[in-house]
Amino acid sequence: MNALQSAFGTTLYTICTALLIILAIICLGFGAVPFGSLRVLFDAMAPDGNAAGYSQAFHNQISSRLFSSGIVLSLIGLLFLVFRKIFCHFFIELIYDAKNFTNDFNRSFRRYFLAPPLIYPVAILGITVFGFVLRFHFLDGSLNHDESADCQSMWILPLHKGLTYGPAAWQHPITILLGHISYVLFGDFNWAIHLPHFILGFLTIPLTYWFGCVLGSRLAGLVGAGYSAVAWPLVAYSVNGRGYAAGTLAFVAMLGLVLYIVKYNNRFAWVMLCFCAVVALFSVQSMIFAYGSTIVWLSGLACFSKGRRFDRNFWNNFILFCLASFFMTLLAYSPFWIMNGFEMLIGGKKVLEGASSLSIGNLSGYIIAAIYQLWSRDTLLILQIVTALGFIAALIGSWQARIFVIAAIAGTLPLFILIGEFRPPARLWNYLIPGMGVVVGLGLEYSTSFLRKKNKGLTSCLVVCPDFIGDNWIPYSDN
Repeated sequence: MNALQSAFGTTLYTICTALLIILAIICLGFGAVPFGSLRVLFDAMAPDGNAAGYSQAFHNQISSRLFSSGIVLSLIGLLFLVFRKIFCHFFIELIYDAKNFTNDFNRSFRRYFLAPPLIYPVAILGITVFGFVLRFHFLDGSLNHDESADCQSMWILPLHKGLTYGPAAWQHPITILLGHISYVLFGDFNWAIHLPHFILGFLTIPLTYWFGCVLGSRLAGLVGAGYSAVAWPLVAYSVNGRGYAAGTLAFVAMLGLVLYIVKYNNRFAWVMLCFCAVVALFSVQSMIFAYGSTIVWLSGLACFSKGRRFDRNFWNNFILFCLASFFMTLLAYSPFWIMNGFEMLIGGKKVLEGASSLSIGNLSGYIIAAIYQLWSRDTLLILQIVTALGFIAALIGSWQARIFVIAAIAGTLPLFILIGEFRPPARLWNYLIPGMGVVVGLGLEYSTSFLRKKNKGLTSCLVVCPDFIGDNWIPYSDN
């Protein structure tokens, strides 16, 4: 660790501490200033000289929230100052780990996207291009009901209004943010509204391939990328201004980062995981289930890793990640809950309505049937059968696949506590499609390996290109 890295780390610590203190002062100041003084200030700032919307009742609502936020930020800033050596050392090590992470990422990219046999780079390039063209065909399609309503009521407004008004501001705020930016840059066109999600949607394809490579093999990555490229739900929501494309991309990134974190316990990777978690939670609120699945995925892999099971430093970082992702998500949603309150942020018509009259069995059956109908749309029966066989084989032959399925189910368990009479739509689980595609890839490879061991002649008849599936996969093979 050289002097330059130490200087960068110290500077980063100073900037973060200063930002916390400044934000605390601003919140405390606005929370403590009387209504009359603020009204005079806002009247002077208003174009017509009359900030009529800032009433005494509104001031009473937000002043307490701002003051409470200022107290919390002050306490966090105080911790940064009191434990200066610890936090400063953390940021210095963060800079050092960032360098290691960058080097490992470059090696991983060259290994999985550029290294021979060339059939793999050519295959992922072809799959990505096909997924791009497939989505591009629908890029300029008409806006559906939700898109049209949000565009008229949210996206064309200034951001400080769009992110604080109406139910869409808490249901899928990242759509408002990206839609507003695209609207300002390119104008009022359907393709401009769809563009941000189109980009995020097709980027999910190569990211799924990378996750499959790191988890198992390049073949598993190609199968997962293939599912991401053509699965109807992912294609549809890649050209739909809702937020599911952003959440899916962030979830796949978290799945891959978890593998790297379990292996190296890299602090910069923890920070990236926290950032991806905030993006996922800020995209659609239902991504809380994806966040829960990530926690279970991370905990499960760590418990099965001898080097991490009793690693105190690793579990300390795990707790810090949970706390940081929670507070950073609150910060991302702060424009909404400061203006509207926590009740609307965590409430709404579809959650926290009390006990549901739907039994767990009935609700589970409904969810499974709805997911199958959505995921199997426009899919040949033979491919559905192959998918089912690959999934079963993965559960038999891959312990990582079993942990992933457990994590996917465990992440959904809060649903049975949170909802009232609401039947959740199947699109809430679209984020699982890339990971399930990788799981199917692991199962298909396990099946072919099993058959090859039993009967090489039979395997040569079943497999068109032996070199295409010949690589033995090694868990966490990211060197």
